[in-house]
Amino acid sequence: MYEKPMPKSSLKASIENNPVAMVLSDPNLPDNPLIFVNEAFEAVTLYQRDAVLGKNCRFLQCDETDEVARRKLRDAIAEEKNVTADLINEKADGTRFLNRVVIAPIRDDDGKVQAYLGIQGEIAGTEKEQKTSVGDESEQMLAELQHRVKNHLSMVVSMIRLHSRREVTQESFEALSHRVQSLALLYEELSPSGAVSGNSESLPAGAYLSRVANTIGALDGRSSIRLNVDCDEVDLPIETGARIGMLLTEFLTNAFEHAFAGRDAGVIQVRFHRQTRGKLRLTVEDDGVGLPEGSTWPENAPSIEDRQKQANENEADVLNTRGGKRKSGAGGSIVGAMVQYLDGDLTVTSSKHGTIITLDIMQDA
Repeated sequence: MYEKPMPKSSLKASIENNPVAMVLSDPNLPDNPLIFVNEAFEAVTLYQRDAVLGKNCRFLQCDETDEVARRKLRDAIAEEKNVTADLINEKADGTRFLNRVVIAPIRDDDGKVQAYLGIQGEIAGTEKEQKTSVGDESEQMLAELQHRVKNHLSMVVSMIRLHSRREVTQESFEALSHRVQSLALLYEELSPSGAVSGNSESLPAGAYLSRVANTIGALDGRSSIRLNVDCDEVDLPIETGARIGMLLTEFLTNAFEHAFAGRDAGVIQVRFHRQTRGKLRLTVEDDGVGLPEGSTWPENAPSIEDRQKQANENEADVLNTRGGKRKSGAGGSIVGAMVQYLDGDLTVTSSKHGTIITLDIMQDA
């Protein structure tokens, strides 16, 4: 049976101590199906990704789900508005739970809704603990997350929608998952248990980048590949920190996938340090095999928009966004867009002894 929610103070602690469950749906496809769920969603609902992608999220509803709450969600989606609701939902094993759901539309440059972001959190508690109604503080916190990283999220959603309509290679899907994981980590940093407090518009970038690096290392790494991370603590605007996190995700995904081909061991060094005159430097260095001869990565990569057009024109083909020996994949397109936004200076040097990627930006970028 479902247990009623706890008081406000306990409610806030419950949300703070739980991972951020995230889903994305595509309203431009029939019945607004899910096109992405993260691992936290799988952990909360006990549903595996493959079992829910392509379905509308209403599969979580049950006979105890309040009709008023259902209507609230339906009306907000129809009107393309943000909405927060508490629903009794059912996990894959039949367990009922109170699910706090925040849904927010993600719009393109023309204002058209290209996806809906859902943030979900289980609220635990017993009927005995129910003494006060749910307060507004946690609702406001969750609803603000989408707005604060809307530009970063828009690019990730574009990539997800590109993948959702096509058969893709395993490598392409794994790279996409890493990009979304960096976004999920950012949301956690902006949550009450994270490093960003209140309505702050700045992010402690060193802590965030360290989490990104260690998470990608855990997802992608092998015990024989050592990852060393050394980051200065620097406060940056949230959008700037988010984009540097995306760049670090691309650099590390490439290094783990390609740098140690044919080798049993290696080292990747990640450094984020202050330089003189307000400059910041991100360095990712490996002692692997180096880039393929003739590679100019990430130069000459098509824009995200051009890549989407190319994919739409060749819908019958299996989508491979990882590129080739001398051809930049989608990662190259993302790197180009991120560096341009940051007005950064990117340098890539490679030899048979490894690759060094250096990004210089101004702290006030």
